[in-house]
Amino acid sequence: MDTLDKMTVTTEGVWVDLQESKRFLTEMFAESERLRKESDERNERLRKESDERNDRLRKELDERYDRRTAESRAAFEKEMSESRTEFKERIKVLNEMIGGMANSNGMVAEEFFVNVIENGDKFLFGVQFDECHRYARRYDKSLQKKGEVDTVLTNCDSIAIIEIKYKARREDIKKAIDKLPDFRLLFPQYKSHRIYLGLAALAFDKGVEAESEREGVALLKQVGDALVVNDKHMKAF
Repeated sequence: MDTLDKMTVTTEGVWVDLQESKRFLTEMFAESERLRKESDERNERLRKESDERNDRLRKELDERYDRRTAESRAAFEKEMSESRTEFKERIKVLNEMIGGMANSNGMVAEEFFVNVIENGDKFLFGVQFDECHRYARRYDKSLQKKGEVDTVLTNCDSIAIIEIKYKARREDIKKAIDKLPDFRLLFPQYKSHRIYLGLAALAFDKGVEAESEREGVALLKQVGDALVVNDKHMKAF
């Protein structure tokens, strides 16, 4: 009888331990799920805040650029009633001012993207490149053709051509693609290479991203001090 009682107590103890273990595991899994959800919510909130901040900065940059251009044109239109000679002179001055502004903004964009690429690991579009060259220009007298691209990255079987703009527009994508046939003629050493095409800019017009995805061109953006690459729909030309 004593032996049976001890066995009964031992079995009940095991059952209690199992129930306690089950409860502990249930609570542990529930806590783990709660922490995961909190982490996901925090990461989503941070991503949204980052997107909103970047959108706000890009919008401010666009507005500042458009405002400066509008102010320059307004200054020109205010003087339209002046004599023909003075009018022509003012057109010349205005064009130089706008051209200088555009050149200055373009230089800022070029310095940022080229410096980041040159000083980085040169791993872009899923490809490791060996060298980075600025301003690839060439004129072939026999072909009566000349060509220029902003930045070229090369390795043994692939090249990446990156066109750099201050503010990218949809037509910039077509212009970049249209350069490729002449590029292969002017740089025959790359005629067998796969060509990847990228468009880098500090600001983008509406529709540029959709056009780039449709044409298989990667977009390179500045987000803070970092380079962000959208090459989800990129193709080799």
